[in-house]
Amino acid sequence: MIGEGTKIDNQVQIGHNVTIGRHCLLAAQIGLAGSLTIGDNVALGAKVGINNHLKIGDGAQVTAMSGVKDDIPPNGRWGGYFAKADQAVVQGDHCSGAAGARWHGRSERRGAGVMEEAPVRFELVDINEILKTLPHRYPMLLIDRVIKIRTDYSGIGIKNVTFNEPPFLGHFPDRPVYPGVMMIEAMAQTAGVIGIKSVEGTEKPRAVYFLTIDKCKFRKPVMPGDTIEYHMRSIGRRKAMWWFHGDAKVNGSVVAEADVGAMLTD
Repeated sequence: MIGEGTKIDNQVQIGHNVTIGRHCLLAAQIGLAGSLTIGDNVALGAKVGINNHLKIGDGAQVTAMSGVKDDIPPNGRWGGYFAKADQAVVQGDHCSGAAGARWHGRSERRGAGVMEEAPVRFELVDINEILKTLPHRYPMLLIDRVIKIRTDYSGIGIKNVTFNEPPFLGHFPDRPVYPGVMMIEAMAQTAGVIGIKSVEGTEKPRAVYFLTIDKCKFRKPVMPGDTIEYHMRSIGRRKAMWWFHGDAKVNGSVVAEADVGAMLTD
């Protein structure tokens, strides 16, 4: 069984009784043994082999030229032969329909026990630059700035929530709570800035359309005076379509999370 939105490149051999989730990307020359379960938003690089009766968790990424003989947990980043979790892999660009994955900076320093983050490409995208990047305007421009956009297509959107914003007129007059749907929209806007700024030659889109909203959870209410941080990381890309996992945080605590997919239109 192959889920909705999954992209499979050429020369992929799939064994019996294999389940592949939604919005996965499988590059060329991959071998999947029987009775294998692959979750949603999984990216497999070229020339990957996976043993039978294993489970690959949602959002997992495996670099090219890897052999997998153990289960991979959700959002795990594995690589090597045999694949281990001591290196990080992120989704690469796709050209002419060919899926791929490439290494980026979050490799673990041997012997030091320190995890290096991918290099920062844009330290700050302020509101003036956001206006040049996204088509959104008041009252639906829901982020104030984006910081630390890294080469692995991750970044953090910032929203300062104030009492004089339109949603609080009706949500709710006696106990103002920032609407959860606004946070999901802000995740998509943060992801849009990351994608547009990260890919050279990408111009401001005429529109940004939601494709999917999955695994959405709201954990704590957000009030006026809070500062929301939208921690976004890429979990998939196909031409003008992007998928990101987002964690909305206030004072370090997760208040909402979701996997969002969006399409940028020229």
